Amino acid sequence: MDGRLYRGGETVTLSIPAAGPAAYFVRAGCVLPTDEAPYGFRKAPELVLTVCPVKEGSFTAEFFDDDGESFGYLENCCVRLQITVRCTKTHVTVRYKNTGEQPFAPVFRLMRGDARALQIEPQKGETP
Repeated sequence: MDGRLYRGGETVTLSIPAAGPAAYFVRAGCVLPTDEAPYGFRKAPELVLTVCPVKEGSFTAEFFDDDGESFGYLENCCVRLQITVRCTKTHVTVRYKNTGEQPFAPVFRLMRGDARALQIEPQKGETP
């Protein structure tokens, strides 16, 4: 993600070297989870939530995670992040709350190329 913004409906031509990374587009107004841990067997995940903000305004997003093996999520043994993002010309403010019972300390970052200040505001009961 290089931070370039394109308007919906426009046609763009990209030069992508065969040996380079694949190009992909992400819609503004989302939070994209990625695992940043080194690749390998039994590596603990290092989850990062990348905020892809709008120019100005607000949006909401959700993130869910569970153990991937049991039905514990039916009894709320999981992570359920409710995320609200407010964007101004100078700041991107992220508020979040985990309504699941599994502890989770999210790591947020702004999409590369966005020079605004990122503010993280856990909602009551959350630790940053």
